[in-house]
Amino acid sequence: MRIVHLLGLVLFCTIGNRSTLIAEANFPKKLDIEGLKMIRVNQGAFMMGAPDMPPKAEPFEGLRNVKMDKVFYLGEMEVSQAFWNRHMKLNPSRFQSPSLPVEGITWQEAMNFCQKLNLQKEKFKVPEGMVFRLPSEAEWEYAARAGSQTTFFFGENSNLLTQYAWISDNSEGSTKP
Repeated sequence: MRIVHLLGLVLFCTIGNRSTLIAEANFPKKLDIEGLKMIRVNQGAFMMGAPDMPPKAEPFEGLRNVKMDKVFYLGEMEVSQAFWNRHMKLNPSRFQSPSLPVEGITWQEAMNFCQKLNLQKEKFKVPEGMVFRLPSEAEWEYAARAGSQTTFFFGENSNLLTQYAWISDNSEGSTKP
């Protein structure tokens, strides 16, 4: 299976038994790793999933309360082809441009990318104890919801998607920066 975009890259850390406010204060709000801008996502809880599930959906796909008990970092944007090329040397993307997100990679290629970055953690000056890895489904949804209680961070109206995201209706059939 091919991944369309490497949608985010996460730095992850176990916080321990400190209170939320003290633990979050120990981590910078933003990181810049050779132009890969990452933002801190704080601990919290949210309702994961969708309320209107198809009849054949698995029970775990419906709404459920999820607690995020660790601070993590998520890329503000997808990993660019320029950043990917600096570390992987081969760009499999169909739409080639340094500013576009890398696409057309396998899960294993994404994991290899993370491993290469982990070998350079000291160079990047990432917070102690953190590693590069792909976000979990829960982490991705938590960050994407941005604290909202609605299906989309901007509300329930899917007709507004083109104002906030590149989708087939507005992307002219190619990836966008």
